[in-house]
Amino acid sequence: MFASHTSSDGVPFSALRSTRNSASPPRWPVYRFGPFTISPLGRSLVRDGQPINIGSRAFDLLVVLLSAPGKVFNKGDILQNVWPSVFVEESNVKVQISHLRRVLGPYSNNIVCIPGRGYIFTGDVAIH
Repeated sequence: MFASHTSSDGVPFSALRSTRNSASPPRWPVYRFGPFTISPLGRSLVRDGQPINIGSRAFDLLVVLLSAPGKVFNKGDILQNVWPSVFVEESNVKVQISHLRRVLGPYSNNIVCIPGRGYIFTGDVAIH
């Protein structure tokens, strides 16, 4: 289980929202894959230099998957990181995954469902 609920640099995902306007925010990674760049601190997703609005839950889900490429995140992990203080049905994960796949287009095949286990990002990710 992804018990620490942290990004690859050890910063809690829940801090993404709470430190956005902080005077001295922690150093956040920037993720790059294919034509996409995602900045958790700036809460922005860019494709070939053009901003893409995907919604906050889909954004948070993508950050979780990119934080550990090749790691399987079960639905519990995802629910705790994307909806930390809200009770939601597990079907919301499927809805957001479907939305992400539409947004990512040909790169959607990097989000893989492992039946009975969860979701994994299988593409190459550069973390800066």
